[in-house]
Amino acid sequence: MERKKYIIISISWTCAILYLCLREMNNFPEITIPFKDKVLHAMFYFGFVIFWYKSISYFQKNQLSLLIIAIAFGVLIELGQKYFTSTRSYDILDIIANTFGAIMATLILRNKQNAH
Repeated sequence: MERKKYIIISISWTCAILYLCLREMNNFPEITIPFKDKVLHAMFYFGFVIFWYKSISYFQKNQLSLLIIAIAFGVLIELGQKYFTSTRSYDILDIIANTFGAIMATLILRNKQNAH
């Protein structure tokens, strides 16, 4: 039952990333907090790795596979912003923030796994 709950959370989290990153941003209020966008990107992908790790036992043994999937997903979203939206743009710094969040989650999971 625990794994089923995490699968639902993982799918929902992934869909939320897709929606929030690909939606048009014409009337979205601007909040000025330094680096807020990059912190959000890192948090999105930190959660992505944690939730999918908890969902699929394969990833518990193959964390590098999950890390590669997370990074690829982030790159594909950025390409989607470039080619399929009119108010969003490709940003290499977003890819770096996504990758940072995914790596941090992977390192924490690996450290936790090695501690047991």
